[in-house]
Amino acid sequence: MKLQMLAVLVACFLALPALSQSTTAGAVIDSVMEAYGGRRALLAVRAYRLDGVLRAHVRKRNAEVVRIVRRPLDLDVMIRYPSGMEIRRNAAGGAWRGGSPHTLVPVQGPMRGAVVLQAARANLPWLLEEMRGRARLSRSASGFYVLEIPVEEGLLLIVFVDGATRRIVRSESVVKAGKREIRFQTQYSDFRKVKGVLFPFREETYVSNVHTGTTVVNRIRVNPPDEGLKLPIPPGHPGGERRLKFSSLP
Repeated sequence: MKLQMLAVLVACFLALPALSQSTTAGAVIDSVMEAYGGRRALLAVRAYRLDGVLRAHVRKRNAEVVRIVRRPLDLDVMIRYPSGMEIRRNAAGGAWRGGSPHTLVPVQGPMRGAVVLQAARANLPWLLEEMRGRARLSRSASGFYVLEIPVEEGLLLIVFVDGATRRIVRSESVVKAGKREIRFQTQYSDFRKVKGVLFPFREETYVSNVHTGTTVVNRIRVNPPDEGLKLPIPPGHPGGERRLKFSSLP
């Protein structure tokens, strides 16, 4: 039985496109799309909802996390601590943050950059396909293919692709504000398929190399009904913007 399973794994590995030293960014993106379920399955995903738990190491508290992602770059996030709530939103009209849907305020500068890049990360690997014309490829000494994607002026997403599995195992989001540069790092693991599409069910997040949080995913729903695309705001939530320090963003 073990030999049969090993044979299946080897066959799956060999089925992935081969990459060489002369590989292009487009070839890497094609191999990532194949590893995550194939182009047909991926492009059938219009939206997904993630429910999980954030272990905030800096705050030493746990929080309920809900992310609602609508392709290509729309994102709603709810982070609910015992003492309060934060909501983030990215859409075509801009980026917002607040303590309830009624207290969302537009954000600019580095705060806006952080929200836009969180939306970009949540849209991996689809973002690679949508921005393949902008992607620049290099290969690290540790065997990762590194794709640099300028999301917009001053916002850079760096994606690390494992050379063996073609999975995205790490991302770095870079916000440039004048001479200052802030880096958000995310490590991805515990990959599982949902409706034929691969998702990471665990994330380790860092801000400028400080370990800020661990997100453990409990459930992912692909193309949920409209009701599933709404944040679960509890009745009677008092609202009121709860301001968080920039360095504490998970």
